[in-house]
Amino acid sequence: ITAEELDASQPLDAGEVIARVPGLLVRQDSGPVAMRLNVGVRGLNPDRSRSVLMLEDGLPISLAPYGEPEMYYSPQIDRMERIEVLKGSGQIAYGPQTVGGVVNFVTPQPPAKKLQGAVDLEAGQRDVFHGRAMLGGSKRDQSAGWLLHYLHKQGDGFRDFFYDLDDVQAKVNLKPGN
Repeated sequence: ITAEELDASQPLDAGEVIARVPGLLVRQDSGPVAMRLNVGVRGLNPDRSRSVLMLEDGLPISLAPYGEPEMYYSPQIDRMERIEVLKGSGQIAYGPQTVGGVVNFVTPQPPAKKLQGAVDLEAGQRDVFHGRAMLGGSKRDQSAGWLLHYLHKQGDGFRDFFYDLDDVQAKVNLKPGN
């Protein structure tokens, strides 16, 4: 799922986007801004994504990925650059807990410039407010880069579902020398 598709669809949560991928079943159980992601692949039980290895930037995001792979946290889709979905035999390269497949949430890389930032604010009915801020930079030789991302979402939602989320991400990239 590309950055262009994410921009065009403006999803509220990751489940809304992943449900569009053929062969994936997403079950919502935590309201309009899902905190838990329930994904099943081709008939496998979607309960807490047990049969799907969930990654963020290639690292497992469940609490115990090889013992109890249940998902009790869903990364916020607002800070993702793209989503990679692997089904079929391609997921075997990611380890033994990939019976159903692999979903990898990919966050943006640090900017190539020395210092760069962005702020995005949205407001609407029912006290909806979504705000995010990013600040990052890289050394001139691109040997090191950093990115700080803050996301705040709140609203009264529909059907009296209130939400108030804060998400902070820090990312550092280091390129080893010769």
